[in-house]
Amino acid sequence: MKIGLIVPPDTPVTGGNFVSAERLQRGLNHLGLNAHVERFHPHLGDYDVYHAWNAVQVGQRLLHQGI
Repeated sequence: MKIGLIVPPDTPVTGGNFVSAERLQRGLNHLGLNAHVERFHPHLGDYDVYHAWNAVQVGQRLLHQGI
């Protein structure tokens, strides 16, 4: 599973409602999901794409979908 986070260049990715790619990957792996998370530009690679401000809900969404 590959998950990409779209993060605007001038947006902090830690604190508040934001989460870093590394933190999200650790969380998903802790839940038993073998995820590879990267920050990337939308046109690069074949990733399931989530905006950074929704990233805190990614794990719950994936578990809800039974992935």
